[in-house]
Amino acid sequence: MIHDSTAGVAGPATAHDRSGGRILPPMRRLALVAALALLTAACVAQRPPERSPLPDVEEAVAPARPCAFAVGPGRGVEIREVFDGTAADGTLEPGDRIVSVDGTEVTTAVDLRRVLSTRRPGDAITIEVLRDGDALTIPLVLGSGPGDEPRPFIGITVVTVYEEVVLSEVPDGEGLEDPYARLVAVEGRVYALDPVNAQVVATGLEAPPPPWYGAGGRLYRVRDGELVDDEGRRVPLPFEFGALLGSLDARLVAAGTRADGTVVVGRTDPRSGEADWVYEPPPELGLPVGSITAPGDGRLLLGLSDPASGDITFVILDGDSGEPTGEAVRVFDGGVVLGWFDTETLLGQDPSGALLLLDVVTGTVTGASLPVAPGPGVAVWPVGDGVRVLIRDGGTLSVGGLTPGVENRPLVRRCRIEYVDEVGSGRLP
Repeated sequence: MIHDSTAGVAGPATAHDRSGGRILPPMRRLALVAALALLTAACVAQRPPERSPLPDVEEAVAPARPCAFAVGPGRGVEIREVFDGTAADGTLEPGDRIVSVDGTEVTTAVDLRRVLSTRRPGDAITIEVLRDGDALTIPLVLGSGPGDEPRPFIGITVVTVYEEVVLSEVPDGEGLEDPYARLVAVEGRVYALDPVNAQVVATGLEAPPPPWYGAGGRLYRVRDGELVDDEGRRVPLPFEFGALLGSLDARLVAAGTRADGTVVVGRTDPRSGEADWVYEPPPELGLPVGSITAPGDGRLLLGLSDPASGDITFVILDGDSGEPTGEAVRVFDGGVVLGWFDTETLLGQDPSGALLLLDVVTGTVTGASLPVAPGPGVAVWPVGDGVRVLIRDGGTLSVGGLTPGVENRPLVRRCRIEYVDEVGSGRLP
């Protein structure tokens, strides 16, 4: 058994700093500070203490790692800690990168767990590691992990290694081929990110103040009550503009009014202003306030708000015709819709915050849980492939599965992540 630090599994009670020194437990640190204080007080009465020069900052403090995208597949698993008295003790070392077990390639911690799940305590295995640039083959005999049922135990904590690309080295491109690619704003710039294959390209566009939507390789937002593109040009519409709701198949979804005051929603070409379709929501349902496009553009979830009560009603429109499908008019009993988990399933939260999956065709609702324990301020978006979700937690954007056995991995690290656009907004037109 191994502990994967990327999956939030706790390690041993003590930790180590970057230089390898042991960090003292809190009570021992407090005692040490008190002793130093007494010693200093005794010396003050005699003569001022001599001051030694400060060390170079580069030597005393490890330089901060820059904001970067974690791209591509895993490149093996790095050992962070070796437990005393285990099979790994004396054979494996912190910093070793495991790349195979018994000839089976290991690229992620999930791979390593999968290989070990086919072994039993007492089995002899051969691990190939990279240590200081050298490839080593290390034999060891698996121990037995803690618990009632015997399970193979190496005695290490690990983390998957990924290639990191700093922002200045991200290749340029208009978008990506993957249908689940979406635009993200990181450190003031816009990137097209494919969360399934962990690929990224720089669009060369500055990120405007959110909210904004991408369509056909351009960005669109509202400025001074008008719909404009990323160069500030006004976008023509076949009706009086009211609100920008989203994007659908390289076109914009916007709400507005006809000359007679009728409220409408339309999918329009932002260059020509021509509408593919226009939908007139029933007045009793309220005013359009937002939309979410399903992967593949087959469905559009339209949110309508009652001005008097603030209640939200959801209508699902056919992406090609704009006609209501009659599916799942009310969603999650007043909860929040997070997005489309796949082409027929919505991911959302009920009023208590519990995650739910709703099949809009059958009306079936099932529970779901995140692959990691979320902290305060965490934001979640479904990738759209029916497997994964994006999780923004502080300066990290990661992707993981709602079912066991799917790799949970970072995509963006140590960055200011300002905005995440809709599914498909980062794909090539």
